[in-house]
Amino acid sequence: MKGESVLNRKFRAAGRVSRTPAWRHFARAALAALLPAVLAAPARHVEAQSWPQHKPIRLIVPFATGGPIDIMARITSPLLAAALGQVVVVDNRAGAGGVLGVDLLAKSPADGYTLGFSAPGALTIAPHLSKIPYSPATDIAYVSMIGQVQNILVVNGKLGISSLADLIRAAKQKPGSINFASSGIGTGGHLAGELLKQLASVDIVHVPYKSGAAPLTDLVAGNVQVLFVAAGGSLRQLVNSGALTALVLTSPTRSELLPNIPSAVEAGMPGLITADIYGMVAPAKLPAEMLARLNAEAVTILRKRELIDKFAEQTLVATPSTPQEYRAWMQTESARWGEVIKRAQIRPE
Repeated sequence: MKGESVLNRKFRAAGRVSRTPAWRHFARAALAALLPAVLAAPARHVEAQSWPQHKPIRLIVPFATGGPIDIMARITSPLLAAALGQVVVVDNRAGAGGVLGVDLLAKSPADGYTLGFSAPGALTIAPHLSKIPYSPATDIAYVSMIGQVQNILVVNGKLGISSLADLIRAAKQKPGSINFASSGIGTGGHLAGELLKQLASVDIVHVPYKSGAAPLTDLVAGNVQVLFVAAGGSLRQLVNSGALTALVLTSPTRSELLPNIPSAVEAGMPGLITADIYGMVAPAKLPAEMLARLNAEAVTILRKRELIDKFAEQTLVATPSTPQEYRAWMQTESARWGEVIKRAQIRPE
């Protein structure tokens, strides 16, 4: 047919086209493919604007009750519920060092009704030790940092060591004679010990346990000698009684909560800063409007004197941030601990 396009003649030859030009078939097909996305965008926008309403919000905590991250969640959740006007239910999903809970979060609908708190290990350490079922880079939305745990390097009080310099000197005099405990291979306490070994070029022996309480109990009993541990009421009592000696706070400055313990910088080892910062996270495809609202509410809550005082009672420090700051911190920590793991040749149990 005169004036008919080449594409249309080919389709006509195959018996699959009428007098309608071929380009119109392609245009209709393209429009049909795009239509669901075009219609979905306004729907998502409306959903984000109307969120939240008449539905409880689940806050996944990937550890058992009683630990620092659970305490943070239970202090924060009532204030978040009041700010959003909806019930916030803390859901403890412990396992695999936080990986199971974070995986559950990553695979949940990104509708603003499933949020989570995460410890840094599941996002910065676990990916370097084994294959995990989610990507911290692409499957997680970072809402805000929430709080920092004050970590301390402590030794048994009868060891006769009163400073970080003393510990390093003793370790160099008798390589392999001093050990340090942790709650397991690949945990924060283990990696902090490996970092100390690398920075000070000392040989101290790792003694892994399978729980968080046992290392501290054995340290007090004298069965192990050194431990990196989160500060808390019971720890302060042990230090004040002389059962343990606190050598250094693994932070850049002294803490108002622990004013008598020198910082890592004061102790001459700024590389030993090992801040454990916990944060609020969500599924990666959370709408931008929801992410912005959650960040604004979290930052407001974390600046309230009520929350700051409750955190301080647990030796916790509120650390509000932007989503970008939280993501950047996680990426930096991941690279750092990845290098420590590689140099120490750590393998999972």
